[in-house]
Parts: sequence; C-alpha cells; structure tokens
Amino acid sequence: MLDLKFIRENPEAVKQGLSAKGVEFNLGELLAMDSKRRTLLRECEELKAKRNEANNRIVSLKKEGKETKELITEMKAVSQKISDFDTEVGEMDKKIVSLCPS
Repeated sequence: MLDLKFIRENPEAVKQGLSAKGVEFNLGELLAMDSKRRTLLRECEELKAKRNEANNRIVSLKKEGKETKELITEMKAVSQKISDFDTEVGEMDKKIVSLCPS
C-alpha cells in the first residue's frame, strides 16, 4: 500500500498508476477521508493543549485557595470531546485501510 502522504502529494501520479494497472479506485473519497481525519487530529491536539493549560491553571488556583469547580466541569466536557475525536479518528483509520487496494 502506498503511503498516504505520497498519495496526498502526488494524486495525479497515483491516478495514472492505478489506471495503468486497470485498478478501479475512488481516490477522491480516500483523499476526502484523509483530509477529514487530519482536521480531526488537529482539533484533538488543540483540545489536548487547552486541557493541559487548564490543568496547570487548576493547580495554580488550588494553591491560591480559589474555586476550580467550574473549570474542572468545563475540562470534563473537553475530555469527552477528545475521547469522541479519538474514536472517530480510529473509525476513519479503519475505513481508510478498508478502502485501499492491497
């Protein structure tokens, strides 16, 4: 199987190669899934950075004796979004693998 980065960077060459081998394959669908997967990963990483910053802030607030309940509740929601994104990325990985001809 070709590397997704190569396919992403050389879609025309891949199309020509598939055509030369007589392989029917929806390259556009694969590239769209890969793009969505990369977007989800980027969003997930941003949420993880936000969660890490909030965790540091919670520690500081606790040391100062300030209330952290609202921030903790907010971060629970962020953690759930991260989990949802991780699940969706895993499902997309499976779809991408199943799409690719061997």
